[in-house]
Amino acid sequence: QHGMLASLVDLENARSIAEIVSAFRDRLALREADDRTPLVGAKYDPQMLAEGRHPTREDLDQVTTALPVFALHRSMHVAVGNSFLVDGAGLTAETPDPEGGRFGRLADGTPDGYVEEHPAMAAYMPILSPDGAGGLLPSSSADPVHAAQLAAADYLRHGITTAQEGAADPATISGLVDAAHQGALGLDIVVYPVVQSGTSAFDQYPEFAGDYVGRLRLGGYKMILDGSPQARSAWMSTPYEAIEGDEEPGCAYPIHTPQEVEGFTRAAAEQGRQLIVHCNGDAAAELWVSTAEHIGAEHPSLLEKRPVMIHAQTVRDDQLERMAPLGMIASIFSCHTWFWGDVHLRNFGPERGRRVSPARSALDRGVR
Repeated sequence: QHGMLASLVDLENARSIAEIVSAFRDRLALREADDRTPLVGAKYDPQMLAEGRHPTREDLDQVTTALPVFALHRSMHVAVGNSFLVDGAGLTAETPDPEGGRFGRLADGTPDGYVEEHPAMAAYMPILSPDGAGGLLPSSSADPVHAAQLAAADYLRHGITTAQEGAADPATISGLVDAAHQGALGLDIVVYPVVQSGTSAFDQYPEFAGDYVGRLRLGGYKMILDGSPQARSAWMSTPYEAIEGDEEPGCAYPIHTPQEVEGFTRAAAEQGRQLIVHCNGDAAAELWVSTAEHIGAEHPSLLEKRPVMIHAQTVRDDQLERMAPLGMIASIFSCHTWFWGDVHLRNFGPERGRRVSPARSALDRGVR
């Protein structure tokens, strides 16, 4: 994904919505007049924008309404589309929110273009990826082999010689396999297919199930269980702090049901594969720890392969104490305190906000 993102309109340095619009317009001006492919940008952050908010469909309509315009948030958990996408997806005030996601709306319920989490983003994907490639990123004109080379070069510039593709959809896996066969990967890459795309990758690509082949190997499976705390979509056990315009903040929601989580976990355990699970909220952490305890007792291979809690940003002490005997690793997303520390304080209040990414607590309890 890092290499694919490099081919998109770069919104990282935008400091206002006007600058987001300008970046899209600049890329559009470089195109041939008959190029109707989607215009996709990435890495905007409302905390860095003068307006302090996400753009809306009306903002992106200033770029064009004649083709899809799609802005992906830096976290890749939320995005915004222009009216071409909203109307093309058939979204109206009567369209219900999908399970595990949410559509942004105006006061009268009309969709404002904002889509939260991948089940909601999926409404735009048939338009953004008409080839049916699907996945977590819309298809683009970037060659996957070239994208892999761009990413590898960037990692190597920073002295990183092993990288992880931590949420690979089928199209991404296929592109990386092609790059490996061509000898085009400049560093070792460990791939974790997302479980919602199925758990057949090791059967489909058996040559990559062991050691590296062409600098590529399959590491296990990835499950994304909730959203992001900065987008207030991480699944919490107690509500977020109320902010202006959000009188009933709630606790957000899981992306998968407990039954789905158990099914995915059991499938990985029966294959003897490692499972790494994205948990930002403490409610998501609770479901993952409980599931690992239950399935791990039936299938010790799940624990022998070192299950991982990815991000573990609001994991509680009582959960860390249960993770230690499971051998569950906490892969703590420590850079969040630099990017979104102020946002976490606003969303969670001083006590929970200052405890985000509790590395010391994990170490004290023997969690690796």
